[in-house]
Amino acid sequence: MSLVDKITDHISSDAYEEFLASIKTEADALVSNMDSAEDNLLSDESLNEWFSKPENQRLLTRLVQDVSKVIKDYSDYGCPGHDKRHLVKDLAAAYDFLQEEQIDDVRQMFLIPSLLHDAGRLIEEKFTGTSKGGVIGKDHAYLSYFLTKNLLEPYAKRIPQKIVDHMLYALIVHQKGTGKTFMAQAVQRADREQLVGVEAIARMFAFDTGQNSLFINQTKNDDVKWDLPLPGTDDDTHLFPHIEFYMRNLFPNIGSKGSERAEQLKAETAAFLLLSTPEDLHIQTFAPEMQEYEDIKFPDLSDVYHEKAKPQEQKTSRFPLLSRLYRIVTSLRQPLPNEMNTNHQENATPQSFGKFKGILAPETWEQAKILANQYKSRYDPSTYSDANVKMLLLEFIGSKGTYLSNDIRRNIISQIDTISDYEKRMLHLGLSFSRDLQKTHDLKDQAILEKFAQTRDWKGQLAKSALDIGFDSPNIKWAVRMRHKLDDAILRLRTASFPSLNLR
Repeated sequence: MSLVDKITDHISSDAYEEFLASIKTEADALVSNMDSAEDNLLSDESLNEWFSKPENQRLLTRLVQDVSKVIKDYSDYGCPGHDKRHLVKDLAAAYDFLQEEQIDDVRQMFLIPSLLHDAGRLIEEKFTGTSKGGVIGKDHAYLSYFLTKNLLEPYAKRIPQKIVDHMLYALIVHQKGTGKTFMAQAVQRADREQLVGVEAIARMFAFDTGQNSLFINQTKNDDVKWDLPLPGTDDDTHLFPHIEFYMRNLFPNIGSKGSERAEQLKAETAAFLLLSTPEDLHIQTFAPEMQEYEDIKFPDLSDVYHEKAKPQEQKTSRFPLLSRLYRIVTSLRQPLPNEMNTNHQENATPQSFGKFKGILAPETWEQAKILANQYKSRYDPSTYSDANVKMLLLEFIGSKGTYLSNDIRRNIISQIDTISDYEKRMLHLGLSFSRDLQKTHDLKDQAILEKFAQTRDWKGQLAKSALDIGFDSPNIKWAVRMRHKLDDAILRLRTASFPSLNLR
């Protein structure tokens, strides 16, 4: 029996909310304590001393084996976008960060909560039948805390409680602003790198359109020119503004290259949007960057800025800041650790164009245009067909480590059928760019995991488990290909039109 079954079998569906509330009370108490305390992971020498002992390294290897068993509970038919692939991509990003910062002390243990951060979705899906996303999708973090706490119980007397608290805290706050500890911020960085860039786009097509039915059609809508809907709310109905939201509103990332990496991923998303969005809608999606302000009259803010001094006819609850005010605000702002320095010139771009419409850095915007133009110049339009765009999208969102149910595939195909031929052509162009880049990222992630898998310690064991979990090993590639071919054949039959048969 799996750990998830052991935890949930004695809880009735009627008692789930009470069960969840009790976990939140306990977890919030830990968060309160950790938020107010010093980050003692490095300052406490006894923790590093414990970590460096060979017998404790062997203990961590056994813990990693138990962690891997929990992750293998993830079904091939699990929640898209939060599946085995996502966990492994997160872990690969964590190893990349570990390598980048050359971390060789007890802080390495952030790798374990990086792999477990979404494990609570196993419990959530069992009771609710689905997994929530956006601003309403925070329950699973508490459930990940509870599951991991149970997983660590057999090791309670051998792993210092301070280390356990750091791991559990990182799980609880992984979806919140900025964690107070190194381990929490490291887990957040790895996870947030899957919220922007082509990997995020694939996840959102699968989860937000495939499962939650966000529309993929693009229409003129002045509201999203100024404001973006908050993910998970009732106003969050269309996929492209949803993708744009995460590109524009990513929290700062820890690490010497955290900001640089985030900007690279934002440029990928922006390039996809440039390629996939009809050109007459570019001014809607990229209004801040294109600076098309002809229809707005700004008030004189030289002396005072107050509630009445709002741009006329601008439907937004947050407004562009003129350069003078912007320089004052940014001069008072304290820089975050390891944040990339930006020189604010006289014509500095406003930090916020509208509600949730944060403006891309000029360098990011330029890089996005370069990526889009380079790909457009070598794209072969003859590869487009109605069938090809559907096949390409299913390939893009159903890559290694992800399995899509037939219901999700059907939902994706029906969404494509609702858009015009011109939109399909644009989407095919954007998806072709994204799929090529996705393959490159996958090869890099696999190389990182294979490198660490060669080490004979707990980190090597964790990397090996990740490779088994999320990337097709040679002996199962054939079976996976055949499974997908069979599903595709069934899908084609079910969606085909026959004069005398109804196979739906």
